[in-house]
Amino acid sequence: MQSYFTRLSSLACVAGLVSFIACTPFQSRDDFLSARKEAQKGGAACRDVTDSIIQNLAKIPPNLRQEALDVVTSCPGSIGDQAVLKISQRAEFQDAESKKKILNRLMQSDSKEAADYVLKEMTANPAVIDDSMVKWLLEKDPAGAAELLLAQVQAKPEILNDGIATYFGKKKYAPAVPALIAGVKANRSPEACLRALSLIGGPEANQIIIETAKADGPGQVQAIRLLPEIKDETRKAEITKLLTETWDKGSGPVRSSALESLAKLRGLEPAGLERDMLFSMNDVQGDLAVNKLSDKKSTNVPTTSRDLVPSTAKADAKKDAKQDAKVDLKIEAKKDSKVADKKDTRPADADKKDVKPAVVPERAPLPVDERAGLAYKQRISAIFADTFGDGGAAILRRIQDALYTYSESNSPSAEFVIRAYKKRYGGNDAAVRKMLARGLKQPDCLNALLTNVRAEYPSKEMQIYALSRLFALKRWQSQTILEVSQEVQF
Repeated sequence: MQSYFTRLSSLACVAGLVSFIACTPFQSRDDFLSARKEAQKGGAACRDVTDSIIQNLAKIPPNLRQEALDVVTSCPGSIGDQAVLKISQRAEFQDAESKKKILNRLMQSDSKEAADYVLKEMTANPAVIDDSMVKWLLEKDPAGAAELLLAQVQAKPEILNDGIATYFGKKKYAPAVPALIAGVKANRSPEACLRALSLIGGPEANQIIIETAKADGPGQVQAIRLLPEIKDETRKAEITKLLTETWDKGSGPVRSSALESLAKLRGLEPAGLERDMLFSMNDVQGDLAVNKLSDKKSTNVPTTSRDLVPSTAKADAKKDAKQDAKVDLKIEAKKDSKVADKKDTRPADADKKDVKPAVVPERAPLPVDERAGLAYKQRISAIFADTFGDGGAAILRRIQDALYTYSESNSPSAEFVIRAYKKRYGGNDAAVRKMLARGLKQPDCLNALLTNVRAEYPSKEMQIYALSRLFALKRWQSQTILEVSQEVQF
C-alpha cells in the first residue's frame, strides 16, 4: 500500500507540478503542518509519516530539519518511541537542540529501551541535564540515577532541594552524606536534608543532627524530632540529657518537640511524660502532708475522658459529699493560730541573759489586713460550700494543709507556688513563705495560684492535672474549681 505522502506527491505531479522539488515531499512548513496532524492520529498513520520522513531525510532542506524532528517527536505511543530512537541515530540530529528534543520525548515513554537511551545520554553529557531531567531521574529512578544526581549536586550545590534530599534518604545513599551536611549548614532544604541523614545514619550524620538540635536555626525543631532515631547506643545518654535540658529551658515548638522526642525515646505518651516531669510522684508524696490523710481515695485521679465532663463531675460531687467527713472550720482557725503564733522557744535561763537573739536578714512580709484575711477565708468557704456541699470544707483543708507544707519546702511544687505568689504580691522568698504560712487567710491566694496554673499550663487537661497534684485533689474536684473560678472571683 502506498504511503500517505507517496500518494500526495503523485497527485501533485499529475496536477502539473513538474519540478523536482515540487514532486519531492516535505519541502515546506505547510507540508510539515499536514504531516504533524496525520502523525498525531497514531497507529498506521503515524508509522507512514515517520517512515516517509526518515526515508526522505536527505532531500529535506536543512532549514526544515527541525520541523521534521518536531513531527517525529509528536508521534505518540510505542510507534513514536521507535521512530524517535531511529532518528536519534542520524547524523543530522546530533546537535544540542535536537538532543534535547529527543530526550524530552523519550522521557515520556515507559519503555526500557527509551529509559536506557536517556540515561546513556545524561551520563555521557551531564551538562544536558536540566530541571525536567532531574525530575525524571527522581520519578523513574533508573539504575545509576543516584550517582547522576549526586554529581549534579556536587557540580551545582544550589540545585539541592527537598526532592533530591528525600531521594537520597529513601535510597539510604551514603555517598550523599557530605552533600546533605553541606545543605544543612548552607540552609538549603535543611529539614529534608536532616531527615535524609537520619535515614542514612552513621557517625557524621548523627553528629550534624545533634549539633543542629543544640543551636537556634531553621532546622532545630526537625533535628530535635530526629534525635530518637539515632541508633548509636554510645550517644543515648547525651541525647537524653540534651532533650531534657531543651524541654526544661526551651519554649514553643522547640520545647514541645523535645518533649515528644523524649517520650518516644522512653516509650511513653508525651502528655504522661510531661505530667511526670512537672509533678513527679515522689515529690508529691514526700512533700504534701495532706497525702498522709486517711482518705486515700483522694489521690486516685480518674484518667478517662469521661471524667472531664462537667455533668459527671457534679454527680461525683454529690456522691463524695456524703463520704467526706465534715470539717469544722474552727479546727482550721486553730491551725492558723498555731502557725501565726510560732515564737522563739529558747529557755529563758538566768545564766544566758547575755545571749542575743539571732537576727535573720529577711524582708518583712507585705502588709496584710487581718480582717481582710478572715473575710477572704469566709468568702472562699461559702463558695466551696455552695459548690461542693458538705465536702467543700474537706477540700479547703487539703488546700490549706498543702500551703502550710509548701511554706517550709524547697521542692519543685513549692517553687511553683512561690512563683505564683511572687507574680501576685511581689516580695522575696522569705516574705512569700510567710504569706503561705497564713494559709487561706492570705487574701486572693487561690486566684493567684489558679492564674499561674493557667499561665504555665495552657491545656485544660494539664491545668486539671497540675491542680490535682499540687493539692492532692480528685480530678473532678480540680476541674470544678477551675470552672467555678471562671464565673466567681476567688
